[in-house]
Amino acid sequence: MKNYFKKIAALLLAALLLAGLSACVESGDGNDSQTAVSFQGEKISAEEAKLYVYTTQYDTEKLSEVMIAMYYGSYESFWGLGYGEKTYADYAVDNAIARLLQTKILVKKAKADGVSLDAEDEQKIQEALTSFREEYHKVIEKAGASDALTESFIRENALANKEYLELTKNIDTTFDDAAMRRVSGEGLSVYAKDSYTEKTDEDDEDSEGETIDIPEAEQDANREAAVMYFMDGFLEEIPVQDMIDDYEDAKFVTMVNVTPISASPENAVEEGKEMENYLQKMWTMKTGDLEKFEITNSSGKKVDYILHCLNDDDPELRKQAEEEELASRRKTKFEEEYAKLAKKYKRYHVYEKVVGNIKITEPLYESQYMSTGE
Repeated sequence: MKNYFKKIAALLLAALLLAGLSACVESGDGNDSQTAVSFQGEKISAEEAKLYVYTTQYDTEKLSEVMIAMYYGSYESFWGLGYGEKTYADYAVDNAIARLLQTKILVKKAKADGVSLDAEDEQKIQEALTSFREEYHKVIEKAGASDALTESFIRENALANKEYLELTKNIDTTFDDAAMRRVSGEGLSVYAKDSYTEKTDEDDEDSEGETIDIPEAEQDANREAAVMYFMDGFLEEIPVQDMIDDYEDAKFVTMVNVTPISASPENAVEEGKEMENYLQKMWTMKTGDLEKFEITNSSGKKVDYILHCLNDDDPELRKQAEEEELASRRKTKFEEEYAKLAKKYKRYHVYEKVVGNIKITEPLYESQYMSTGE
């Protein structure tokens, strides 16, 4: 069921990338305040449009949770920013409407091609519907979507997905063996701190303590001591994060866990050129190798990477690479086929008075890193 839902999600993501293909939008006020879009004689309700918009919002907040937390601090800040004359919230609404129209186009194409949902599909749809109602309950509630509309949403996306697979079935499924090879590993980076803070018994609770500068020679010694500790830890097969957590002299060095590591042919370095990052080093390693790799970062600091190669031809990563390559080929094929469909079904109306009132305001996904403002 999860893989089935992932395929639907992949189709919906394609809609965002292909929004520009849905040309000839005719905006208007419309006579029906409850109609958001009209397409090929079908009136699409404000509730259905909202279901697409708020699903897009939820998925964006979930998939980009860490990135938004790091660079924007909150979902509200992220949605309020943007580029040009539009905010990211505005673009999300536009993309959701494009996604809605793409689904409708593919459903029409499926019916024209005689593609339908079979008994196995129906079982998966019911499982997906149960999962969707459970996880996306805030989306459904905010959209004001009825049970019938929610089921129709899942059912139409399932049929559109089936047509997507039909349109993209004739792709090359062979691979260049060398191009699919992936090297897996684990590791961490270590660089010396130039100072640390120490509190004494005489300092009060509000005191930040005394900042103590570390001479450059001691910095190198601290870094080298840490490297030896971690090299020994790898030999003893201690988990990376456990080594970091247990290191007693952590005030002298900064340690970053870079596990898991996946290196690909893209990380190969031309002969005669110097390696610039740990992925390039990992690509050259063999199963079981344990090596130290040193670089100088943009701030002029020496950084040591302790790298352990787990498998120089990881079967799971190879399978993942093949799946990603197939997805890329399907996307290319789909873009070609959908461009033809978009020309055929290019007439539709988007009623701005209705769609313009669909706003992304408070977050819908409960982040572990950010407050939702509730």
